[in-house]
Amino acid sequence: HMIPIPCSNAEDAMKLIKSDYNISIGLIDIKMPRIDGLTLAEYIKEIKPRLPLVAISSVEDIYIQSPYFESKLIKPIRELQLYDCIQEIYSTYTSPNINKGRNWNGQYSIYNRNFPILFIIGLS
Repeated sequence: HMIPIPCSNAEDAMKLIKSDYNISIGLIDIKMPRIDGLTLAEYIKEIKPRLPLVAISSVEDIYIQSPYFESKLIKPIRELQLYDCIQEIYSTYTSPNINKGRNWNGQYSIYNRNFPILFIIGLS
């Protein structure tokens, strides 16, 4: 299951990253007040270099300029897009013999058993 931890700004996300939470993935809006998403991503990668990050933006080319993101989502984001993005990132952590069929009703069977996902969301 996924447990979202929304952060209202980059400073909150920075505190969360330094805490004891075992974050599984970060969804980061590129445009946030005070500290932008690219700066936040750089900070996160310094502390947790293996934490997968997903850029959220309304502008496609922003993502291309940053090596910190494993994937991107362009606004507006549909639930299925989010699921597919997370599945793509975490498919590298699972056995290739596991059936990774799509089931978007809160029942990601492989993830519920093996990968409880805790993620942060930095939104403006």
